[in-house]
Amino acid sequence: MKSLRIIITLLTIGLSGCGTVVYKQDIAEGVEKSTILVYRLYASPTAWSLNFEIDGKKVASMAQKSKVEFIAAAGIRNISINWPALAGGVSVNGDYEILPNKNHYFLIDGDFTIQGLQYTNKIRLSQLTKQQWDSLKSTELNETLEQ
Repeated sequence: MKSLRIIITLLTIGLSGCGTVVYKQDIAEGVEKSTILVYRLYASPTAWSLNFEIDGKKVASMAQKSKVEFIAAAGIRNISINWPALAGGVSVNGDYEILPNKNHYFLIDGDFTIQGLQYTNKIRLSQLTKQQWDSLKSTELNETLEQ
């Protein structure tokens, strides 16, 4: 019985962090809206999906090298990246102005370095212009955007 619990726990941990999902949002009638596009190029820990949140509500769960697109209410919004408790990733947040009836582009990337017995994990959430979004030279990004 103990080994069954261990197997179930390991399967739960192993399968909980690998998918990309966009969650339904409740936006009131009459509120101005915008389209948000987000690409996770690289963010460690790479085996886990990160949570993309707006004003404390999860709007997407993103796997490595994935793209999501969703509608959000316009205005000043607190956007954050958080991780499942067992992932141990670095959280990032900030306030961004989401203008109505426009596309807004975000890139999630980072650096992971190991020196001796210490490691450094940096995550960045960058708001891009349309030109920056279009000019990204990453093969992975271009392949993802074409799908």
